[in-house]
Amino acid sequence: MTTYTRPPAKPCIPYPAGRATPLAVTVNDLSVLAIARRLHDEKCRERGICPRRDGHALDSFETAIRKTLGALVDASVAQEI
Repeated sequence: MTTYTRPPAKPCIPYPAGRATPLAVTVNDLSVLAIARRLHDEKCRERGICPRRDGHALDSFETAIRKTLGALVDASVAQEI
């Protein structure tokens, strides 16, 4: 039996005020899937070899990603960010 060991957590280092990298992303199904895959691969023990990778990723993260991207678009349009 193979024992799973979680890799060490990456440190979260916030950007200094005014120095964040601008981000431009096309909000569509492909971008949602790409983000979901990355989040999936951080959490799933089988990572990139998961036989249900895309379905598993979307089942787990699609709703949250769509809400987050929608909120970012709305905030940008309202010039809040």
